Amino acid sequence: MLSLSAFSALSLSLHLSQSLAASVLHRRANACNELSQSYPNSTIHPGSSVFAEHVIASAEEVAGGLAILRKADQTFAVRTQGHMPIPGAADVSNGVLMVTTSLNNVQYTDDSKSVVQIGAGNRWLDVYEVLAKDSLAVAGGRFGPVGVSGLLLGGGISYFSSANSVVNYEVVLANGTVCEANAQQNSDLYWALKGGAFNFGIVTRFDLTTFSVPYMWGGSAYYDASALNPLVNAYASYAVASGGSSDPAAHSDPSILYNVTTGEVSGYSIYMHRGDDPAPAALKNFTDIPSTFQDFRVGKTILGLENDTNPVNFGTFFDVIAANPQIKNTMDLSVTNTYQLFTPGMIRAAKASGGDPIGLYDPLGNGVLAVLYGGNWADAKDDETIYKFFQDMIDELDNRAKKAGLYYDFVYLNDAAPTQTKDIFQKFSNGTALPKLREIAKSYDPDQVFQTLTPGGFKLINTPA
Repeated sequence: MLSLSAFSALSLSLHLSQSLAASVLHRRANACNELSQSYPNSTIHPGSSVFAEHVIASAEEVAGGLAILRKADQTFAVRTQGHMPIPGAADVSNGVLMVTTSLNNVQYTDDSKSVVQIGAGNRWLDVYEVLAKDSLAVAGGRFGPVGVSGLLLGGGISYFSSANSVVNYEVVLANGTVCEANAQQNSDLYWALKGGAFNFGIVTRFDLTTFSVPYMWGGSAYYDASALNPLVNAYASYAVASGGSSDPAAHSDPSILYNVTTGEVSGYSIYMHRGDDPAPAALKNFTDIPSTFQDFRVGKTILGLENDTNPVNFGTFFDVIAANPQIKNTMDLSVTNTYQLFTPGMIRAAKASGGDPIGLYDPLGNGVLAVLYGGNWADAKDDETIYKFFQDMIDELDNRAKKAGLYYDFVYLNDAAPTQTKDIFQKFSNGTALPKLREIAKSYDPDQVFQTLTPGGFKLINTPA
């Protein structure tokens, strides 16, 4: 039985809790209303006074909106054009979604056209269309629909390398300051943004160096099952330092697609080589393989060869499938596996540009291979089974790599799974980058706005010490 004093204390506690909750809702509703009043043409309320989309028109508007949200202790997320599939990375419940798709300018810094300023709201296809008019390109995304911001902030894999081609970032900090981050100004922030994701501020513009690409050779090829062993062997020869990957103008994305339900297996690859050589030697091992279809050609710039790709791997891939017969009961399941190569040249270029948090090193002199598993299936009820299957795949591949002396403890942030969000930064720079990233985040965001009010995605605050 509760005493009167205990009952009074309980009532007071409940009253305070209810008052606090009401106060928070009131404050957050006020934040949305204040956004509407300050930016009436760019704030949308889809069905609720405590949820809003704020469509950004400039860096200054980002700063103004951020000040309102911070004062109200309002949760928010930032959406550009998309790259990260982690739930909550670019959406929010009961909060404000800041949409930067209107930040879509693409313009040169001067008449030399050696540096191009790219708004964070662009897709790579938008960028390539502008640059193609001048026979120029940047080390951007391999696929046109991918968003500029997500790719670059996650480290970026490109036909010619990505994040380390950024010479300047325009960033809105938590205190509302709009600053530049480059090798001369805010150089620690510049370093952190090259792979440190959305932990330091809202990047509204990326300045990248351009290079001349009057012509590109490339295209795609499809293979039946009989060609898969030659395809994998060709990639193994290409990937080593003495192979075709040593040519900085070359790029290869060989892939294997396996339909678990039907048992159908096929190969696919996309190839690129800067220049107009119709038979680049760096890719000869691939082009000599008989294919069921190919469309190799010389085109003007990347835009003329823009394509889509599916993902590669072999022994481990099929062994784990065989060891998980229940996976075949999953409706319409297709699984893919791809190798993404960080060549020795890419690693050297990263160091030459001041380094980055990822800090890849090359113990065997052959670069680093990131393996990506992907899939699609028909019913969400199978999610848990599929996620376990992929984790089994990763664990088995790790074990085999360790036994062969080839294991490298690294996860590529842009393609990481939700289960990998907590320890990804621990693996950067062989474990040495995390303390520096934390220090930089504390310096530029002492109140942890980008750790606590934007809870989705890869967060330093969620990473164990």
